[in-house]
Amino acid sequence: MASRKRSPKGSKVRRRPVRSSYLTSKANSKAPRELKLFQVLDIPLQPFGWGVRVLIGPLEHLTTVGAWLLDWPDIAHGFVEPAGLTLLHTDYNPIIWLPRKPRGAKELGALAHEAAHATRFIFVGQLGIPITAGNDEIYCHCIGWIVRRVLEQAK
Repeated sequence: MASRKRSPKGSKVRRRPVRSSYLTSKANSKAPRELKLFQVLDIPLQPFGWGVRVLIGPLEHLTTVGAWLLDWPDIAHGFVEPAGLTLLHTDYNPIIWLPRKPRGAKELGALAHEAAHATRFIFVGQLGIPITAGNDEIYCHCIGWIVRRVLEQAK
Protein backbone atom coordinates (compact mmCIF):
# COMPACT_ATOMS: atom_id res chain seq x y z
CA MET A 1 0.00 0.00 0.00
CA ALA A 2 1.45 3.36 -0.99
CA SER A 3 1.74 5.93 1.71
CA ARG A 4 0.68 9.51 1.23
CA LYS A 5 3.22 12.22 1.82
CA ARG A 6 2.07 15.05 3.99
CA SER A 7 2.84 18.54 2.89
CA PRO A 8 4.96 20.66 5.24
CA LYS A 9 3.08 22.43 7.98
CA GLY A 10 1.69 25.74 6.78
CA SER A 11 2.01 24.94 3.08
CA LYS A 12 -1.73 25.09 2.45
CA VAL A 13 -3.63 28.32 2.79
CA ARG A 14 -6.70 27.78 4.91
CA ARG A 15 -8.66 29.08 7.79
CA ARG A 16 -9.00 27.14 10.97
CA PRO A 17 -11.32 25.23 11.42
CA VAL A 18 -10.79 23.34 8.23
CA ARG A 19 -13.45 25.04 6.07
CA SER A 20 -11.67 26.96 3.35
CA SER A 21 -12.34 28.49 -0.02
CA TYR A 22 -9.61 26.49 -1.67
CA LEU A 23 -9.98 23.84 -4.32
CA THR A 24 -8.68 21.06 -2.08
CA SER A 25 -11.87 21.30 -0.04
CA LYS A 26 -13.88 20.98 -3.25
CA ALA A 27 -12.41 17.65 -4.37
CA ASN A 28 -15.76 15.85 -4.08
CA SER A 29 -17.88 18.46 -5.80
CA LYS A 30 -17.92 19.20 -9.48
CA ALA A 31 -16.23 22.48 -10.37
CA PRO A 32 -18.12 24.76 -12.71
CA ARG A 33 -16.57 24.79 -16.18
CA GLU A 34 -16.17 28.57 -15.86
CA LEU A 35 -13.38 28.00 -13.31
CA LYS A 36 -11.05 27.16 -16.21
CA LEU A 37 -11.38 30.77 -17.40
CA PHE A 38 -9.66 32.07 -14.26
CA GLN A 39 -6.10 32.14 -13.08
CA VAL A 40 -6.23 31.17 -9.40
CA LEU A 41 -3.58 32.38 -6.95
CA ASP A 42 -3.41 31.30 -3.31
CA ILE A 43 -1.56 33.73 -1.07
CA PRO A 44 -0.87 32.58 2.50
CA LEU A 45 -0.70 34.93 5.45
CA GLN A 46 1.22 32.37 7.50
CA PRO A 47 1.35 33.80 11.01
CA PHE A 48 -2.43 34.09 11.09
CA GLY A 49 -3.48 30.74 9.63
CA TRP A 50 -5.41 32.61 6.95
CA GLY A 51 -4.86 33.42 3.33
CA VAL A 52 -6.29 35.18 0.34
CA ARG A 53 -7.39 33.65 -2.94
CA VAL A 54 -7.07 35.80 -6.04
CA LEU A 55 -9.14 35.09 -9.15
CA ILE A 56 -8.06 36.74 -12.37
CA GLY A 57 -10.59 36.41 -15.16
CA PRO A 58 -13.87 37.52 -16.72
CA LEU A 59 -16.39 39.33 -14.54
CA GLU A 60 -19.38 37.67 -16.22
CA HIS A 61 -18.38 34.28 -14.72
CA LEU A 62 -17.39 35.53 -11.26
CA THR A 63 -20.87 34.96 -9.82
CA THR A 64 -20.86 31.26 -10.77
CA VAL A 65 -17.30 30.58 -9.64
CA GLY A 66 -17.57 32.70 -6.47
CA ALA A 67 -20.80 30.99 -5.45
CA TRP A 68 -19.16 27.57 -5.90
CA LEU A 69 -15.99 28.50 -4.00
CA LEU A 70 -17.86 30.06 -1.10
CA ASP A 71 -20.86 27.67 -0.95
CA TRP A 72 -22.88 30.86 -1.30
CA PRO A 73 -25.61 30.33 -3.91
CA ASP A 74 -27.18 33.76 -3.47
CA ILE A 75 -23.97 35.72 -4.10
CA ALA A 76 -24.67 39.22 -5.42
CA HIS A 77 -25.51 39.51 -9.11
CA GLY A 78 -25.32 42.47 -11.43
CA PHE A 79 -21.85 43.81 -10.64
CA VAL A 80 -21.00 46.96 -12.55
CA GLU A 81 -17.63 46.93 -14.36
CA PRO A 82 -15.29 47.45 -11.40
CA ALA A 83 -11.48 47.50 -11.41
CA GLY A 84 -11.60 44.77 -8.74
CA LEU A 85 -13.81 43.15 -6.10
CA THR A 86 -13.37 41.39 -2.78
CA LEU A 87 -15.80 38.60 -1.86
CA LEU A 88 -16.12 38.09 1.89
CA HIS A 89 -17.89 35.26 3.70
CA THR A 90 -17.47 34.55 7.40
CA ASP A 91 -16.63 30.86 6.89
CA TYR A 92 -14.01 31.32 4.18
CA ASN A 93 -10.83 33.11 3.27
CA PRO A 94 -11.41 36.31 1.30
CA ILE A 95 -11.40 36.19 -2.49
CA ILE A 96 -10.05 39.07 -4.55
CA TRP A 97 -11.22 39.29 -8.15
CA LEU A 98 -9.29 41.18 -10.84
CA PRO A 99 -10.10 41.32 -14.56
CA ARG A 100 -6.41 40.84 -15.49
CA LYS A 101 -2.92 41.12 -14.05
CA PRO A 102 -2.46 44.73 -12.92
CA ARG A 103 -0.47 46.72 -15.48
CA GLY A 104 -0.87 50.41 -14.77
CA ALA A 105 -1.29 52.75 -11.84
CA LYS A 106 -5.11 52.47 -11.79
CA GLU A 107 -5.01 48.66 -11.74
CA LEU A 108 -2.25 48.57 -9.10
CA GLY A 109 -4.33 50.95 -7.00
CA ALA A 110 -7.35 48.67 -7.37
CA LEU A 111 -5.29 45.64 -6.28
CA ALA A 112 -4.00 47.50 -3.20
CA HIS A 113 -7.56 48.65 -2.42
CA GLU A 114 -8.94 45.09 -2.59
CA ALA A 115 -5.97 43.75 -0.61
CA ALA A 116 -6.83 46.27 2.13
CA HIS A 117 -10.44 44.99 2.23
CA ALA A 118 -9.25 41.37 2.47
CA THR A 119 -6.66 42.14 5.16
CA ARG A 120 -9.13 44.16 7.23
CA PHE A 121 -11.63 41.29 7.01
CA ILE A 122 -9.03 38.88 8.38
CA PHE A 123 -7.76 41.19 11.13
CA VAL A 124 -10.99 42.73 12.37
CA GLY A 125 -13.72 40.36 11.22
CA GLN A 126 -12.08 37.01 11.85
CA LEU A 127 -9.23 37.47 14.32
CA GLY A 128 -10.91 40.24 16.32
CA ILE A 129 -7.81 42.45 16.18
CA PRO A 130 -8.74 46.11 15.84
CA ILE A 131 -6.50 48.16 13.59
CA THR A 132 -4.96 50.98 15.61
CA ALA A 133 -2.02 53.34 15.35
CA GLY A 134 -0.12 50.88 17.54
CA ASN A 135 -0.51 47.85 15.26
CA ASP A 136 -1.13 49.23 11.80
CA GLU A 137 2.39 48.37 10.62
CA ILE A 138 1.63 44.63 10.36
CA TYR A 139 -1.67 45.43 8.64
CA CYS A 140 0.18 47.51 6.03
CA HIS A 141 2.83 44.81 5.56
CA CYS A 142 0.08 42.25 4.87
CA ILE A 143 -1.39 44.50 2.17
CA GLY A 144 2.05 44.90 0.61
CA TRP A 145 2.63 41.13 0.78
CA ILE A 146 -0.61 40.41 -1.09
CA VAL A 147 0.19 43.00 -3.77
CA ARG A 148 3.75 41.67 -4.26
CA ARG A 149 2.64 38.05 -4.45
CA VAL A 150 -0.04 38.84 -7.04
CA LEU A 151 2.45 40.74 -9.19
CA GLU A 152 5.00 37.91 -8.89
CA GLN A 153 2.59 35.02 -9.54
CA ALA A 154 0.08 36.42 -12.05
CA LYS A 155 0.62 35.66 -15.71
